[in-house]
Amino acid sequence: MEELRARLQRLTVQGPPTCAGQRLLDKIREEDVDLSILVSDSMMNKEVTVTELHRELSSNGVKISRETISKYRSKICRCDPHCSERLGSAENG
Repeated sequence: MEELRARLQRLTVQGPPTCAGQRLLDKIREEDVDLSILVSDSMMNKEVTVTELHRELSSNGVKISRETISKYRSKICRCDPHCSERLGSAENG
C-alpha cells in the first residue's frame, strides 16, 4: 500500500490546474487576445457543433481534440473557475 500511496502522491497536480483548452487559449492569447476570447466563445456556443469547430480550428493549424472541445463546453475540465469565465467569455453560462 505504501507504494500505491507514493505513486498517487506523485500524480498530484502541482500548481493551479489547467486543461488542454486553457493551455491552447493561453497560447493564442499571447498573439491575439480577441481571438482567444472568440475561440472560447465558439467552444461554449452550443449552436456550433463540436465537429464544425474542430474542423475550422484544425484547418487553420490549431491542434485540439474534439474531446477537449466537448469537455470545455460541458465545463468538466479541471479549471476552477472555468476557463471561459477567466477569459471574460460572453457565452459562459
